[in-house]
Amino acid sequence: MLVVCSFLFFILGTSAVQDTITPSQSIRDGQTLVSAGGTFELGFFSPGNSTRRYLGIWYKGVSNRTVAWVANRETPLTDHSGVLKVTQEGILVLDGMNRRFWSSNTSRMAKNPVVQLLDSGNLAVKDGNDDDPENFLWQSFDHPTDNLLPGMKLGRIFSTGLDKYLSSWKSSEDPASGQFSLRIDPHGFPQLVIRNGSALHYRAGSWNGLRFAGTPKLSPGPELLYRFELNNDEVYYEVDGKQVSRLFLNQAGFIQRLFWTNQSKGWADVYDAPENQCDIYSFCGAHARCKTDSSPVCACLDGFEPESPEEWSMSNWSKGCVRMRQLNCEKGDEFPMYIGMKLPDTSNSWLDTSMSLQECGEMCSKNCSCRAYANSNISQEGSGCLLWFGNLTDMIEYAQGGQDFYIRIAAIEKGENTDAAAPRYSDDGNDKNASVKKQVGTIVGSSILAAMLLVGLIFYILKRKLKKPVMEKKKKWNYGGYMSPEYTVDGLFSVKSDVFSFGVLVLEIVSGKKNWRFSHPAHNHNLLGHAWILWKEERPMELIDDNLGDSCPQSEVLRCIHVGLLCVQQRPEDRPVILMLGSESSLPQPKQPGFFTERNLPETDNSSSSNHMYSGTDQITIIEGSPCHDKVSNPVYYSAEVAGNRGFSHTDYKHNLLGHAWRLWNEERAVELIVKSLDYSSASSEILQCIHVGLLCVQQGPEDRPNMSTVALMLGGDGSLPHPKQPGFFTERNLPESELSSSKNQSSSTYEISISLLEPR
Repeated sequence: MLVVCSFLFFILGTSAVQDTITPSQSIRDGQTLVSAGGTFELGFFSPGNSTRRYLGIWYKGVSNRTVAWVANRETPLTDHSGVLKVTQEGILVLDGMNRRFWSSNTSRMAKNPVVQLLDSGNLAVKDGNDDDPENFLWQSFDHPTDNLLPGMKLGRIFSTGLDKYLSSWKSSEDPASGQFSLRIDPHGFPQLVIRNGSALHYRAGSWNGLRFAGTPKLSPGPELLYRFELNNDEVYYEVDGKQVSRLFLNQAGFIQRLFWTNQSKGWADVYDAPENQCDIYSFCGAHARCKTDSSPVCACLDGFEPESPEEWSMSNWSKGCVRMRQLNCEKGDEFPMYIGMKLPDTSNSWLDTSMSLQECGEMCSKNCSCRAYANSNISQEGSGCLLWFGNLTDMIEYAQGGQDFYIRIAAIEKGENTDAAAPRYSDDGNDKNASVKKQVGTIVGSSILAAMLLVGLIFYILKRKLKKPVMEKKKKWNYGGYMSPEYTVDGLFSVKSDVFSFGVLVLEIVSGKKNWRFSHPAHNHNLLGHAWILWKEERPMELIDDNLGDSCPQSEVLRCIHVGLLCVQQRPEDRPVILMLGSESSLPQPKQPGFFTERNLPETDNSSSSNHMYSGTDQITIIEGSPCHDKVSNPVYYSAEVAGNRGFSHTDYKHNLLGHAWRLWNEERAVELIVKSLDYSSASSEILQCIHVGLLCVQQGPEDRPNMSTVALMLGGDGSLPHPKQPGFFTERNLPESELSSSKNQSSSTYEISISLLEPR
């Protein structure tokens, strides 16, 4: 009996949950530590389909493993030989493959070092039973990865220079530090920012006593308590709460406030940032405010005008605004109040927490270098003083929330219209004398307009094809085509309808599937709904066509998916006006797409559409560069995608599609270019006008091509058009006979995308 009891005691003792290790113990690959409350687990893991091994901490009760911290994120093991130990000096070491892969550090020696995984998710090295966090020899909370957990501080200790910040993973299978970081910028009045490398990507702003100035929707409540501390020793931001939550910085540069819900057994996303284009750092440039529900979204402050009127009229607001008249501090300037604003960048600001708003205004008025002022704390009746020096950048006007601040302008400037004869000044003292050119503005950026000709033609063709069925079945809308929700349901059409169609094309190109009659065994959503589900579940790579292989960089394909989802958002005002594919600028988080509904499809439809793959020898080249490059490239390649004519050939000559169209036009046989399956008898003149405009856009000489504002007018107007000149690439090709014959009979082939970036000339 004694032997049996001893054996049972041995079994129970060795299988008990362990949350600590000492110098005489270790954790090998396959073994784990579990926090006392069973919330977190530490061990070795391989992310996604990777075979590399990492030491990390994850939520134990979550079915889909959520990793909160990684130790050796830059130095993975390639086998299962990893061992975690703690030395007699209190230093954590990770060894394997006969070498050291990672270690912690400490500034003092321990008498009795103990490593413990706490229920907060913090891995702490302490001396004996000393549980005071201030006395920990080392803790993982001081070295976060991409998640900010309750009780973890984000900030900087001034005396040691320790910077506690989040950095995104490189990919879902590589936890190494990615390009985005979330940190407290200590310059001026400290503020929370996301950086893309070293460049500012998003600015949540400075702390105003209740929240960060750029997060009006994020208010404290019983679930979470926000804390911001600034003193001589350190600055930090911390969140506490009883609910299981985390602040996550994803690979695309967005922060997400996530709560675990037992009902759905998943993470609920309650807040995202950047939320829209106005959240992108300095989207409107200096001395301008951004407002999402206005058109255009950017507007100069009173007393300011666009630095580059021509670019401003083309929806390129990056250069911002400059003063119409120089300040005159001695004679007295004025300080009009702006209400409900995101305060400007505070990196060049000055702070005094004891002054009143009146004292703050008097100080700014007396200091001729001061450009604006506001309360630093808006809780209760308001207190503290913030003064700005230099340019005022990254301002947003909110419909709700925000705060008041006062901007210095010359007394004569208030309420004035732009005066072309007046000199213009910037706050850095440089004279910006230049004549003001007033042009008719367009709400679409030059890049998206470059694709507008073709998308408009697509929209027109689909409208003609679908017009009859829609009239016969008024209540059965097409939820899987290219038409936008506002046109399909209400008959409302705008440039944003073209943007929607463009987004559908992008997602079709990446996935190799058609939106129309798309099916999936797990749901009845169309392609847009499927893409949206994968995006929300952080699985966008599953959307990519297998035929793409390694032909495109993963980051560029992911950006295509991101832009595609932005273009197909339900609300027209949320859709972008500038094509973002070719640049490296940051992107806002997409919202739910249009037609995000499940469909009741007959079983035959599901079975027949499951293999409805996109076919054709298609190549899309998305180019960002000078407007002239855009005009000649996008219509050509997008029309090739629509018609499947990359391998175009003709029995009489060897011109490409442009040469063929040019010959037909000169021989007054342009009607032969139109797709034979299209019933164009009632609107041939409109389609011929599209061909005419298309030929004008692909002319050989850049100076001959119309600008995109003119293209928009050409497509929508009835005026006469100039005769097109010879197009670019009007040459005959020596094609092998096998290529000519195969291109005629080809029904499906490898699908290819190439994305390139041209430098502006």
